[in-house]
Amino acid sequence: MGFGASITRPRWILKASVAVQNAIHVEPEPVQLADDVMEAANVLLNTLANVLEQPGFSVTILESVPSHRGLGAKSSLLCGITAATVAVVGAPMGWPAYRSLTRRGGTSGIGINTSVHGGAILDSGHLELGSNKHIGPSSLRAGSPIPNVVARWELRKWPFLLVFPPESSELYGRREIALFRSSSPVSLSETRELAADVLYRLLPALTAGDHTRTHEALEYMQHLALKLREWDAQPKSARDFRDTLRNAGAECVALSSMGPAMAVFGRDLTAMLKALPSAWRSRTTVSSFRNTGVARLGV
Repeated sequence: MGFGASITRPRWILKASVAVQNAIHVEPEPVQLADDVMEAANVLLNTLANVLEQPGFSVTILESVPSHRGLGAKSSLLCGITAATVAVVGAPMGWPAYRSLTRRGGTSGIGINTSVHGGAILDSGHLELGSNKHIGPSSLRAGSPIPNVVARWELRKWPFLLVFPPESSELYGRREIALFRSSSPVSLSETRELAADVLYRLLPALTAGDHTRTHEALEYMQHLALKLREWDAQPKSARDFRDTLRNAGAECVALSSMGPAMAVFGRDLTAMLKALPSAWRSRTTVSSFRNTGVARLGV
């Protein structure tokens, strides 16, 4: 199973139209997409053109999400492209009916489900038994069924700092696969402890809209199971920075997925921002939770 939420910044803004052939443009030009993200987007665009019976689509990326920072950039981009092209041709079924074409959601259902629903989501995970057990990132599990949404919460305005460390350990591709293999399966005792934290602390706090208790539950999760191993894989400077923020009043410093992006929660965001070194401050933004999925601007 998995738990995660949709955020307001950073975000993708796309413009799409039917074209004589498929093309993806990025504006402004300095924005660069990771090679694997661009490749996945082009593959999806070809598939959508065939399925939707169109000569091609032109997609322009006006705002982007940094790749391989633990923010689900690839999943959210592919969902955005799917939603945009389906809207352009007025396909009778809504765009979520075409989500399987993205080949995402093989491991976590968070990114591909929050793109539809927004909010905070608990997903059902994948039921695998015996020899069918296969633990790894979505890149190794493309084509697996998308996990269902077990429960969803709408979150009140909840600002936090989103920090991108200047020194980072990007865990994707082979490094991500290696981390999965070295860190799983997680022990039964840790699994039970994590499940208890989610069931008896996090979910009641979210339902009550209690920020402090939610922060406490999220902070506790940072020291358990796969999340603990993901923190251990970060550079020492990132772990030292976490301690600096706690001393500055942070109630929770949460690693987003595999990192290195960190969500920093607390009552005084200004004080925490001032505690950051200048090199970190310039790579920090204020974000919040978002209760809607993909949306058409101006509609």
